[in-house]
Amino acid sequence: MFCTIGLVDLAWDRDNNLVSVEGDPILMDQTVDMDPTTAAKVSKWALTFASKKKEIIGTLAGPLDYIICKIQECVLGTILAEALLDYGREAVGVQIGLMNEGGIRSGMNGGLVSVADVETVSTIPNELVYFDYSGAQIAIMISDCLDYGVSRLTGRPITSFPHFAGLRYAYNASEPRYHKLKKVEVYVDGSWKRLEKDCIYRIGSPNFVAEGGDGFIPGLIQGESFFSMNGHPLISEVMKSWFLKKKFVGDTTDGRASKDPNVKWNDNVGIIPL
Repeated sequence: MFCTIGLVDLAWDRDNNLVSVEGDPILMDQTVDMDPTTAAKVSKWALTFASKKKEIIGTLAGPLDYIICKIQECVLGTILAEALLDYGREAVGVQIGLMNEGGIRSGMNGGLVSVADVETVSTIPNELVYFDYSGAQIAIMISDCLDYGVSRLTGRPITSFPHFAGLRYAYNASEPRYHKLKKVEVYVDGSWKRLEKDCIYRIGSPNFVAEGGDGFIPGLIQGESFFSMNGHPLISEVMKSWFLKKKFVGDTTDGRASKDPNVKWNDNVGIIPL
């Protein structure tokens, strides 16, 4: 990746066509010598960050793979979705945490968890935002994601797998496209209830998802149909806060995305020791 520094003037016509590019930016690549004074300052700052990255914020029962998150329920996806739900619920009343698999960039080793470990998993600087969606829209979104096909909500291909908190569903993988989803429940007012198509639910997700990324939903407009939270919390910061709060996290899933359409969920089983 290369960066440039300088001033560039761009002009468009009334039809939004780029008609003029003027300027002389400087390409900042390896041929440009470092400024020794600035380099010394950066090295000093790096020491502070290095110390912060080593801070221990929790413990994992075992190693976590992230490749499996691309196709099914996984512990890392659950952790991130739970972190989004926990933070968003306290801040703005979020009821469902939604994390896209594409935002999970690495697995984790078992044992002590450091700040650097979390930042390796969540390297993309997305922030946690929220939006309201109907039960009918949520059911269509999940159903379409199970096929990795073209979304009926967006008309575009779905390119990631969704991970949820505060929501669980069961499906039959052998059913035809758009007919796999069999059951959806949402945790509302202290208990699990059937997803109601006419009810409105508040979802917390990365801004990338709310803007239409990975094809889950049509792109929403910030300030009109999706909203930032105070402080614009990054997903990595939300994940760090969650580990600090929970301290210890198990390494098994709880069946919230069940392949058994007749599943009977055990409400006392989860990745968080009770």
